[in-house]
Amino acid sequence: MGVENGGAPQGDGEAHRRNVDYVDGVPVCHTPALEPGTGQSGEGAGAVPVEVFNRVAQLQEQLEAAQAKAEKYDRRLEKNREYDKRWRERDPEKVRELARERQKRHRARQRQSGGT
Repeated sequence: MGVENGGAPQGDGEAHRRNVDYVDGVPVCHTPALEPGTGQSGEGAGAVPVEVFNRVAQLQEQLEAAQAKAEKYDRRLEKNREYDKRWRERDPEKVRELARERQKRHRARQRQSGGT
């Protein structure tokens, strides 16, 4: 049983033989017929329309721009973290004071809203 009958071509040696008929004593090979057209006309023989490629190029440009923006944002974020770390190491007392004030404001808001 060959591929055309639903089997695997590796399954038997018969699948690699040509199917030959004899008409009036002359061998005739069966060749596959061309598939009829789909009714859609591309811009060339079976080519994909140019608009698809233009859209892909446009999306590629948008992706590159977004990646560049994300890299710029990540670099800025890293610089800000380094700055904050140096500031915290340089003035730990000020950091503690600001943390206490922030905690006081947070607790006051919780008391006002009645939340826990």
